[in-house]
Amino acid sequence: MLYSEKTKRYYIYPTSDGFTGWAGNYFKVFSSADLTNWKDEGVMLDLPKQVSWANRNAWAPCIIEKKINGQYKYFYYFTAAQKIGVAVADEPTGPFVDSGKPLVADKPAGIKGGQEIDPDVFTDPQTGKSYLYWGNGYMAVAELNEDMISFKTASLQIIKVDKTYREGTYVFYREGTYALHVERR
Repeated sequence: MLYSEKTKRYYIYPTSDGFTGWAGNYFKVFSSADLTNWKDEGVMLDLPKQVSWANRNAWAPCIIEKKINGQYKYFYYFTAAQKIGVAVADEPTGPFVDSGKPLVADKPAGIKGGQEIDPDVFTDPQTGKSYLYWGNGYMAVAELNEDMISFKTASLQIIKVDKTYREGTYVFYREGTYALHVERR
């Protein structure tokens, strides 16, 4: 979920469900002023029409609003064909433009199993630095570059997790405490 400082509305970007084999190929967005009444804003990213490198398995997106040079930008990180992509827009409802290639296409060095899925983006309010977390069966993190569509390769780390870790990492900060939420088996 995103609360947009620009529009003063809430947005939710769910995985589209109901496809055999988790083969969804688009993402929709819903908006609300009050978290009770929601408006379907339509398809905001259609893989077959807008993404050249993947057309299936549209899963587990996340989004961040970032003010760059005085203008709000929206960076939408998504899973497609078991890779992670990023699309950018000037409005939280789009139109979103894919970066043209996956941001994460391969397993990090030393990782044997799992998938490159379930991105989460977190901007540290203490430093202003943004990080991308991802993984299935493993957890990776890398600092995003200022362009928000690439990451600092040297910053890539594998976070040691126990055998109950599955996927779905979510990082947040509140009142001086960093918290990490994950989906467990």
